[in-house]
Amino acid sequence: MSASVAAQVARALRDGVLVRPAACSACGNPGRVDGHHDDYAKPLDVRWLCASCHRAWHSEHGHAPGRKAPENPNAYPPIYVRAPADMRDRLDDQAAYERRTISAVVVIALEEYFEAHPLSDGGAA
Repeated sequence: MSASVAAQVARALRDGVLVRPAACSACGNPGRVDGHHDDYAKPLDVRWLCASCHRAWHSEHGHAPGRKAPENPNAYPPIYVRAPADMRDRLDDQAAYERRTISAVVVIALEEYFEAHPLSDGGAA
C-alpha cells in the first residue's frame, strides 16, 4: 500500500469513515485483518482480509494497479528491535507476504509514516 493510500485509510479509520471488521471478509475467521485494495485509485474501497486470504488473493490475482514496487525490496541493512511477540509475529507475516526482510518492512513502514506525518521542526528531536 502506498504511503498516501495508507494515510488516507488511517485517517478514515480514525474518523469513523471506515471501520475495520473483527473478521476476514473472505473466510470469516475472526482476528487481525488488513485492508486490501483492488485499485489504489480508490483508496477507501477496502476489502478486509486475514493474512492467509490476503496472500492467497495476491497469489491468484497479482498486485493492484498503481502499486509502487521497490527497486530492491531487501536493500536495507539489518536493524534490531526489541518488540513484543505479537508484533514480531505480525512483522514476520508482513515480511513473508511482501517477500521482504523484516528490516525492509520496518524501514518502509517508517518511511510511509514520516511521509504522511512530516516533522514540522526540520527533524529536531
